[in-house]
Amino acid sequence: MTNFFAILLRKTIESVLLVFVRIISKYLSEGNGKDRMTPICLEHLIHICLFGDELCIEAIQKNCISSVVKMMKNDQPPENTLRYLLRTLAVLCGVSKGALVLLTQGGLDLVVDRLLSVSSALCSVEAAGILTQFTNPQSAFIRLQHIDPIIARLLDLVDLCTSGDSLLLATAALNNVTHQHQNGVEIMYK
Repeated sequence: MTNFFAILLRKTIESVLLVFVRIISKYLSEGNGKDRMTPICLEHLIHICLFGDELCIEAIQKNCISSVVKMMKNDQPPENTLRYLLRTLAVLCGVSKGALVLLTQGGLDLVVDRLLSVSSALCSVEAAGILTQFTNPQSAFIRLQHIDPIIARLLDLVDLCTSGDSLLLATAALNNVTHQHQNGVEIMYK
């Protein structure tokens, strides 16, 4: 009886979280990225998607990646919102389908531009998180060609990090990028 109740409770919670993902996805598709509700929705979506891949896949199927990319390209959101947009992409790219969807929408250029942008180190660190997903050695979706400026920026970010989370994202991206190229370590020590 206890197992049945636990299974029923789990299914009920998953159903409620799926409804939340659908509501947030609908909001993001209609939003502009400049209001106060967008970062709150993104933060909730990030936490919900951490509960399981099924929730990430639901968000991807509801075009969350397209909505986030559109907000980043067209709306020029405030820095705080931009950080949440980038973090949302990083979480959704934790599922291979999310990474592939983002790459098909020109996500690599968007991520590299945000990474190399010197206007906000916090946003660059979030972009490094996405780059970490793209260059993961177990499922590398891309192979970067011109890594010199990327490695230089990641090293700068390591020096600028003020939290363990930021340091982890920057060093993970640095590890994956240098792992892709034989001369990656040599470039680091230039």
